[in-house]
Amino acid sequence: MNKNILFKILKSGGYGLLSRIIVSLSQIIFIPLMIQVYGQEKFGVLATILSLNAFVALSNFGISKAMQNKISCLNVVNDDLRVSEILSDSLFVVIKLSLVVLAVIAFIGLIVFIKVAESVFYLQMGIAFLFSAFCLLLVSFFYDFYRGCQNPEKANKLAMIMSIVMVIITYIALHMKLSMFQLYLLVYCIPQFFLILFMMFLSEESKRVIWARFSSVKNKSVISGTSKLFFILTVIQFFGFGADTFIISAVLGASAAAEYNVAFRFYTLVIFGFSVFSSAIWPFFAKYNSEKKFVLMNDIAKKGVKLSLMYGMLSLLFITFIAPIIVDDILNVKIITDPTIYFLLGAQAALVINTSMVIPMLNAIEKLKEQVYLGFLSVILNVTLTILFVKFLGISGAPLATILSHLLFGVIPLNYILFKSLKKDISNLETS
Repeated sequence: MNKNILFKILKSGGYGLLSRIIVSLSQIIFIPLMIQVYGQEKFGVLATILSLNAFVALSNFGISKAMQNKISCLNVVNDDLRVSEILSDSLFVVIKLSLVVLAVIAFIGLIVFIKVAESVFYLQMGIAFLFSAFCLLLVSFFYDFYRGCQNPEKANKLAMIMSIVMVIITYIALHMKLSMFQLYLLVYCIPQFFLILFMMFLSEESKRVIWARFSSVKNKSVISGTSKLFFILTVIQFFGFGADTFIISAVLGASAAAEYNVAFRFYTLVIFGFSVFSSAIWPFFAKYNSEKKFVLMNDIAKKGVKLSLMYGMLSLLFITFIAPIIVDDILNVKIITDPTIYFLLGAQAALVINTSMVIPMLNAIEKLKEQVYLGFLSVILNVTLTILFVKFLGISGAPLATILSHLLFGVIPLNYILFKSLKKDISNLETS
């Protein structure tokens, strides 16, 4: 692999890793203080609302991911004009569609929560969530743009700075004992808003946006077949990995969701810590694919999968043995009633880490339909088993359901598809 590209991946991964560590560790450290200030019930509500952030990417309708692939290929020929056209078209279509989606979410939320107890609290949190969701989807959009330009380290550097700011604000807000609405507004809304302003108006890359094209957006050129497939994959990812908290909250209540969230913080720490490196490979893999460097791609894939297996085993050990000590003895949080949750989340992490390496490579070579078919089957099995297992086994049923569905329709077939495709490309290149 080119040393310059390897340096970019490591640099990007380093910034991203620091960002994820700062966020995840701070969330773990702040757990006892949040429970003390707001109570376990409201902490569970906050955890459920935060998990909705995974839903935010749906408003992109897969457009930013398709844009990332296109820009990665266009950078090979230095076609800056076409890059600007794709960026501006994609940005304004995303804004229009996201406003529609968030308006629908707001309407549904109003109907659901208008008659519940503490409806004012839910109304406040709902308004704050909608604003933060709109900001997050724009931030996510520009992150994908940076990655497409083979400049992922800038996106992750910005994320790291933002993480530090959010941790400082969280600490101040909790010690001032602000309301949960005020805390959410200060931590998840205002910093993201200023980050968007920087990305749109102050960063070097924002100069490539052609604002004058707002009235001449070609929606059909943006909402392509590829973007639709990325959108479906995003939906699948949400229901496959982001719906556990909702199901637990619905079946067992907000307190159980809070209990699950404590252990789940360690899962997100190891997953996000690895994904910042694996996702950085995506634009370079797409670039190599357009240049038909299939042998190099196969070598990268093999090393990447080996690395994912090693990191997965370390993550399993960390979550199973170290996480309980941190929660029980260091943080002195005594709300975990089922200690097997740690082992099951560790096993789930080991499997998801493997596919978090494989999926960006499959996305780069646009092996999307296969992922859609497998993901659809995985979601049906996962959601069905999660509802049943949570009802009869408690919170440990959620990761157990994910382990079974992800192993059957994720790890095994996705690895097979990746290496079979690369082997076929190498064979075709040698015979041509």
